[in-house]
This record gives sequence, C-alpha cells and structure tokens, in this order.
Amino acid sequence: MTEENNVVIEDMIVAIAQIPQEHWGNLLQMIKLFQDSVNPKPEKAIDPLEASLNMSKEERHRKNQATLALLRHWREHGDEQEHTETWEYLQKALEENPVSI
Repeated sequence: MTEENNVVIEDMIVAIAQIPQEHWGNLLQMIKLFQDSVNPKPEKAIDPLEASLNMSKEERHRKNQATLALLRHWREHGDEQEHTETWEYLQKALEENPVSI
C-alpha cells in the first residue's frame, strides 16, 4: 500500500468517525451503491429462446417470416451439396434438441 493510499484511508476513518453511529447503515448503503456504479456487474447473456418467448405474436411472426425468406433465398441461390449438408445438420440438431413454443 502506498503512502498516498494510507493518507486516504486515514482521512476516510476520520470522516466516518465524525458521522453519528446511527447513520452508519445509510453510509454503508451509499458505499455499496458507489461500488456497484464503479464495478458494474456483467450483463446477463440474452437467451435467444427466452427472448423469443417474450416477443409479441406479431414480432415473432415477422421474425419467422424473415427466417423463411432467408431459407428460401439460400435454397434458390446456393450450392446444392452445401444445402443438403446444411439441411441434414439442422434436421439432426432439431431431432436432438426439439424446440417447443
């Protein structure tokens, strides 16, 4: 610990000692809020399935239509062998992990 840190800690102790003890609970809450503001917790990763369940019917329908359009585009403009391999992979993945909505 540096000399500067020691001075800051001593100043903090003096400042706390001047606060009436019945207010220490409030001070502790303020310190915790400050800690949260300077050390934010990492954002929780968004689960795509959970996010889709929280969408409105209209939003889910719009996204499904966009997905179908993309799949149609791939089917019409892509490599036949790659399509077959991709379809087999997707089919296997869905059989192993069925999605229920």
